[in-house]
Amino acid sequence: MAYFNFDLKLSGEGPRAFYVEVLGSPQAMRTDPLAASVPEELLARWRGLAAGGRDCERAGVELGRALHAALFPPAVREVWHACQRHLAPRDGLRLRLDIRSPQLAAVPWELLHDGGWHVSMTKGAPVVRHPFGHPPIPPSPDPGLLNLLLATSAPHDATPLPAAEREVEAVMSSFSGLKAEGKAGRVDLLRNVTKESLRRLMQEHEYHVLHFIGHGDFEDEKGYLAFEGEDGNVELFGAQSLAYRLKGSALRLLFLNSCKSAVASRRGGLLGVAQGALAAGVPAAVAMQEEIGDASAAAFAREFYRALAAGQALEECVRLGRLKIFEATELSRADWAVPVLFSNAEEGLLWELPEAEAKREEGRRPVVVYEQHIRSKGNNNRFVQNEWRGAGGGEDD
Repeated sequence: MAYFNFDLKLSGEGPRAFYVEVLGSPQAMRTDPLAASVPEELLARWRGLAAGGRDCERAGVELGRALHAALFPPAVREVWHACQRHLAPRDGLRLRLDIRSPQLAAVPWELLHDGGWHVSMTKGAPVVRHPFGHPPIPPSPDPGLLNLLLATSAPHDATPLPAAEREVEAVMSSFSGLKAEGKAGRVDLLRNVTKESLRRLMQEHEYHVLHFIGHGDFEDEKGYLAFEGEDGNVELFGAQSLAYRLKGSALRLLFLNSCKSAVASRRGGLLGVAQGALAAGVPAAVAMQEEIGDASAAAFAREFYRALAAGQALEECVRLGRLKIFEATELSRADWAVPVLFSNAEEGLLWELPEAEAKREEGRRPVVVYEQHIRSKGNNNRFVQNEWRGAGGGEDD
């Protein structure tokens, strides 16, 4: 399926009063800024139900319809329909939201409902956040074998994440499949990630995907990831520090299974975790705008990487991940709407993957996973062993 960009600019102080404007479309049609609003009581009601784990299906539909009405006033709707009429039967419109204020960025636009469907779960109109000022990044030439760094954090003083291991298994299994097809090279699992261990591995190796599983936070207009300190307790790693770490790297995708990793800062683009990654030149980030259940996160990751391995565009990978959550929870839980795709990737593609058959023979060697463990030794954590472990049925090297 080919997608064409339909770009909307959202500006203003907050959902109660803002402006929506068509900046670009396949038919080169634009609009003037148009006044729009979303009832804040609908937002508050949905958030309250979602946070409490209560049935939020009706609230989600009501809010989704209000969001759709806000984004598609008559003039915008006319351009949208005009563009749809010129699409081939199997083509779609990629709804790219250029959101100019943190208050508007905090709105769950992924709930958008057209009166019949939540559009982010349909194939023809994916919802993507496309930050202002970042030019589209074309797919990189074939990187050869894709390298993954999967980092997990479980500080002693943080709430346990019971299904984190399920997500680890889902991600590793997906990349084992990529490796079997000759598309993946290094698959590194870094447990108990610290600032130093991340720095060391990213200096020693070139990674294309960084997947983080752990807690996140947003305080004083700054986003953080909860890494581990020398005592095994939480040590916050700021969004700006991460952005500087990623700038100039080979990374193509940052996947953040951590709360508040999609929150934007009023003080600048480097201070939100996902936004900072894109500002640093990473083409795409998947982040969470609210809390998400561990089981849902694991299901989403498994389906996302399965689709990525099949060469699907990022928008389709996210849509299929949402559907996987939906199959388990339907609309009664908010988890399906929590993942957010930030993307500057042209055509939704990060790299030009080789055909699976071209590297089939190379992919038949054993799958090897390198795990770096940090284990507590009294009051100090340090690297105590490096282990090579076979995975996916391969023999240890």
